[in-house]
Amino acid sequence: MNFITCTGLDEPQLRRLHVQEKPSRWFTVKRDAATEEPRLWLYDRFRCLCDPGETGNRATGNHFPSIVSFVGNTSAGKSTIVRAMLLLGMVEQLRITRGIPTPVPDDNCLLDLLEDALKRPGEYSLPVAQGGTTPTTFGVHLYRDGPPVTDSVSVTPQYPLLLADCEGFRAGFAPTNAESYAGGLDGEEGDEDEQVESLDIKADDYNKGKTGIDLFYARLLYAVSDVIVFVTRNPKSKAEDFPQILEWAAGAMLKTFNQPSGKTLVVVCNKLSDSNMNPQRLRNDFLGAQDQMLWKRRGILEAFVERFNATTNLNRMIRSNSDLYGELFRSIHFCHIPDNNNVEVHNQPETLLGHFRDLKAVLDLAVGEEREIRSQSLIRYNVADLSHFLTQTFQHFCVSNAPLDFYRATCRDNPTPSGFEEHIANFLRLAYNRKSGLADAAENFIEDVVALSLLILTRRRGSISMLPLYYCY
Repeated sequence: MNFITCTGLDEPQLRRLHVQEKPSRWFTVKRDAATEEPRLWLYDRFRCLCDPGETGNRATGNHFPSIVSFVGNTSAGKSTIVRAMLLLGMVEQLRITRGIPTPVPDDNCLLDLLEDALKRPGEYSLPVAQGGTTPTTFGVHLYRDGPPVTDSVSVTPQYPLLLADCEGFRAGFAPTNAESYAGGLDGEEGDEDEQVESLDIKADDYNKGKTGIDLFYARLLYAVSDVIVFVTRNPKSKAEDFPQILEWAAGAMLKTFNQPSGKTLVVVCNKLSDSNMNPQRLRNDFLGAQDQMLWKRRGILEAFVERFNATTNLNRMIRSNSDLYGELFRSIHFCHIPDNNNVEVHNQPETLLGHFRDLKAVLDLAVGEEREIRSQSLIRYNVADLSHFLTQTFQHFCVSNAPLDFYRATCRDNPTPSGFEEHIANFLRLAYNRKSGLADAAENFIEDVVALSLLILTRRRGSISMLPLYYCY
């Protein structure tokens, strides 16, 4: 599957690919050379992907991005999988452009589309999938699944899908391949042209060497993502790896409140040699009966369970591992990618490609479910809202060990309602800000709520008060 991986390339070729891919950097944490303290470096990647024309909310008010984050230990194969997901998105664009029916008629047609997609340099940004034991990605890189980015948002879909590829965990401070081939930060020449902002990380939780930096990535990505993809390569280490992702989720939830919805977790077992494996077997292996409760003697998980049980009713208390899974994630899916060196799939790219397509279908389904939940609850972030939320989240995690309040992080410059009239006006503003795409029943509901509220207010006061109009705009 050389069209997905970058194996077999010499150093000049790898250097060229990493330099081309460098603008994909979204944020990274690096120790200060003088003080050894961690420092967050932010790039203007989100705006470049979602509002390249810098139109503000005028053209993107009806665009609602979703973020899927890929995390896991070094050498698990995250960049390879992200690259495959983006390539399949490119294939879908070519299929639509060329009027090829879906599903694609045969595997040969699909492979031809993949080859054609890779012949379009400069239109798409793809991760460099090198393999080996050295981390590839420097920090967190962000990509968009869809048409190539232009200065006009008219070609941007209403629901852009963003894929975040996170630097591998448990790798120590060894330079990543991206640093080695394309350069790091530290004020190097050219960085000033990439709109870099840097912030000191003062929160104690993340000031503990590389472990603290890994924790910063995991918690922040959990907070801002709709779907978390945990990539693991060795199924025998699931007794260690799976509790790890549970601890990251529990730690993130301990550090947040007023969060609008749960997260979907997708566990991907990469380079699996068992040709008889299937998603149900993986589910049984990972979520099956355990000898003990997973949170026992695990500090973060135990703290999460204790706090949750102390603040909920008896019917919702966590008493089993299954209860724990349900509180940390809205749903959990399992996929596997077979080892290309396995005799069953060697020299059969269509077999391996089929597994990648299965994973892409799971991700699209999970993102769609999360989007539907947000739509029904009227808690949707357009480009401007999400940009504001990301800025607040970065700043919060840098300076505070206190939990992130989602309400305050997403609240813009509108005054907090303090009276009945202001609550009604705020409801109108929020409801009609999300009016586009609402069903007739939802629109009628908004009108009924406002009418009933005004009627109650009139009966109480004997006259209709003028609502503060500045709340509605």
